[in-house]
Amino acid sequence: DVPGMRRLDAAGAHALEPRVPAVAALYSETSSVIDQWEYARSLEAAARERGALVAYRHDIRSASRDGDAFALAIDGPDGEGVTLHCRVLVNAAGHGAPAVASALGYPLDSGDGVPVLRQRVNRGRYYDFTTPALARAVSRPVYPVPLRAESVLAHQAAAGGLGLHLSVDIDDVAHLGPDTTWLPDGAPLDYRADDSDLAARDAFVAAGRRLLPGLTAADLVAGQVGYRPKLAVTGESPPDFVIWPDNGYVHLGGIESPGLTASLAIADEVAGILGEPRA
Repeated sequence: DVPGMRRLDAAGAHALEPRVPAVAALYSETSSVIDQWEYARSLEAAARERGALVAYRHDIRSASRDGDAFALAIDGPDGEGVTLHCRVLVNAAGHGAPAVASALGYPLDSGDGVPVLRQRVNRGRYYDFTTPALARAVSRPVYPVPLRAESVLAHQAAAGGLGLHLSVDIDDVAHLGPDTTWLPDGAPLDYRADDSDLAARDAFVAAGRRLLPGLTAADLVAGQVGYRPKLAVTGESPPDFVIWPDNGYVHLGGIESPGLTASLAIADEVAGILGEPRA
């Protein structure tokens, strides 16, 4: 039911993006990009207007059930501790969601009606272009089918993503990425751009040439780094993120890239679960 989806042949794809070689394409006319930062700020402002309290730089030290409610031991930025009691707990802690669930006594590897809550971390690096010509090479995001993948879903489950693509930001500047690297459990999340692995860079450039033939290492400079929280499920199909309720507790797990697009729908779903008015 997504409007504006249509198939393109090679000529149709070339007419839209002449720099990118393609034998066919799926064109999504209604896809777009937004300012993620301003979007999040607008949601925060709307929440504050409705009485929400936002506490930055606070860490949850422990969590437990307190009768029909919950108790959270929280450390503030100055190290001062406080206990927060709440009737409902929505766990949207991203990479920290499994730790909160585990503190409440939920098994992370499923059991007794609990879905898989354990997550793995997958790092993705982007590269930016060094010349304005390449930075303006495309006018919309371009996603290739994974190379030599008999099953796109199986490839995504194993690799942790669909592979490099060209994204375009709100200034119409293109970026190449992200690659995919599985991290061991407990590995620190370092957001600095590390371009010291020459073999990884060469592989990145080779993958980029599928989208922009003639691309060289000199055309790229290390960009941003991100980490995807992936539900730790093996199989042919990558697991979708989980929305799981249990007596006042709602677990939001493995919510990565599609979660931003689906954020209002997720909030509406959670509101329905908790018996709150939907937007």
